[in-house]
Amino acid sequence: MHPPLSHHEILTLVGPLARRGRRVDLDRSHRQERILVFDERTHPEVPGLHPELVESLTLKTPRPGSFHLIRTLETDGGPTARAELWTRSVEDAVKAMEALPPAHQFRRFEGGWAAFHHALAPENPPRILAAEAQVAGRRLEMGAGGAAGLPADLRIGSHPAGDADFPDDLLAVLGRGWRLMRRNQAGWKSTVQIPKREPRRSEEIEARFLRTANHLDRVFAASPEDFHRRFRRRRWTVLWWRSLWMQMGVLILAVSLILFRSQTLEGSPWLRMWVQVAPVLLFVGTFFYSSRDVPVMEIPPIPGPLPFSRWNGDESG
Repeated sequence: MHPPLSHHEILTLVGPLARRGRRVDLDRSHRQERILVFDERTHPEVPGLHPELVESLTLKTPRPGSFHLIRTLETDGGPTARAELWTRSVEDAVKAMEALPPAHQFRRFEGGWAAFHHALAPENPPRILAAEAQVAGRRLEMGAGGAAGLPADLRIGSHPAGDADFPDDLLAVLGRGWRLMRRNQAGWKSTVQIPKREPRRSEEIEARFLRTANHLDRVFAASPEDFHRRFRRRRWTVLWWRSLWMQMGVLILAVSLILFRSQTLEGSPWLRMWVQVAPVLLFVGTFFYSSRDVPVMEIPPIPGPLPFSRWNGDESG
């Protein structure tokens, strides 16, 4: 374990920030843990770009020569944006942070503001790792910090007044990139497919998060009955895709049964071998064609009107 920050180390570390008018808040800093917290700054609202923001800077030095700079941008009761980077130079860290203006971390959607969390690196474009927003009294979050090729997590927090039993295709009607929702203790969870590589990965994270937020804002502003009426055709499309494995299973069994009963097999050993191999080939082909998800054999429910009149427990529904 490294020793606490000395006064000399503190004076050396804060130099690049002090030259930009930032002062260390010694009361909030932790010398023992080698963490320096700087005074807060307020950014006035810029209509269309970002709301009023309170900026906080934290510099962590877990060991000499290794620096972790974190910037948080808090809104009044809304989402919080975050940017962070690891570097060996405080000056490089500050320059990289300055290259990401606060306006680049917020986007406006129909129901409010969305905030994005970025990972920075000197001389590299920012990467989006996560996003958050408040939608109709619920917290919407996306986490995309996993390995390349994995989908991003989508989480919808519970409404303070309680929630109805949402249909699991609430987000899947947006397209095949969005998966079915599952309920958990904190609310609801789903995933959305995103590209593997930058810069398209960050572009799609932002676009799909905003599309999700706008979709939920419109859905929760209307009645559950309206959701089924507006998305009836898409719900049936979701049903077709989620039952694809069941369809292929029935097809494979039917084709195999027909061929085994056919007299043409008697004189053709090659055809008999093909009948034995074909079901496996069809199954593997369906796996690679349908999706990257783990296959689920299920009989999904038929889409129908939702059995509740409000999305949440209060009268404003």
